[in-house]
Amino acid sequence: MSYCMTKAKNMKGVTIVIVAALLLLAPSIGAQERSGVGLGIMLGQPSGISAITWLGGGNAVDLVAAWAFTGGGSFYLHADYQFHTYVDRPMSAFAGVGGFVVLRDDPTIGFRIPVGVTFLLRELPMDFFLEIAPAMSLLPSTDFDLFGGLGFRFYF
Repeated sequence: MSYCMTKAKNMKGVTIVIVAALLLLAPSIGAQERSGVGLGIMLGQPSGISAITWLGGGNAVDLVAAWAFTGGGSFYLHADYQFHTYVDRPMSAFAGVGGFVVLRDDPTIGFRIPVGVTFLLRELPMDFFLEIAPAMSLLPSTDFDLFGGLGFRFYF
């Protein structure tokens, strides 16, 4: 079996798990105590500046501007719409959907499905997060990738 076929089968399995997680999380999405805007750092693939803004009802928009180390280096941007639910206060799990752009000689555009956990500190306006995001590039060609990282944000 070729490398591309194996990679495609692995991504299919990851996608099935993510869709199942989204279906399980959807009924339990509840009110979120957080509000405002968080700004911090994400380390991983990609590594850069992370921002989140809370929309209410456990919904948030997550943005990252980063440097991607794959493919000889490039500038990376993503935006995700996330659904959060508490696992055990103050920890919440999230799943979402978003898009990404990789700016280099041959720019790439695609979509991603992030899942992860966020831990909000009680004493400080700060959180820590961990995420993994299977992704599919659509332009200039179709390819599968896996993004992820950990980070922290301060709230204003």
